[in-house]
Amino acid sequence: MDTQMRGAALSRFRDEFRRVRAGLAARPTAPPNQLRGLRIRLRIFLDEHRRALARDEAAAVRALMEEVDHTIAKL
Repeated sequence: MDTQMRGAALSRFRDEFRRVRAGLAARPTAPPNQLRGLRIRLRIFLDEHRRALARDEAAAVRALMEEVDHTIAKL
């Protein structure tokens, strides 16, 4: 997977997180299953592309994972 494709994948993860977070704002009693699924997919992405990711890309994935974890913890 080249740099452009990894960047697009990371962008899709961010967009999905924004959509899920917006949905949670509209329905605060919704279960965090979507967030947990996103967290799992981020971890898999990071594991699969660990050697190919640039340092800043890996940091961006970890930062997004932390933001997802923080959002899950607030539920």
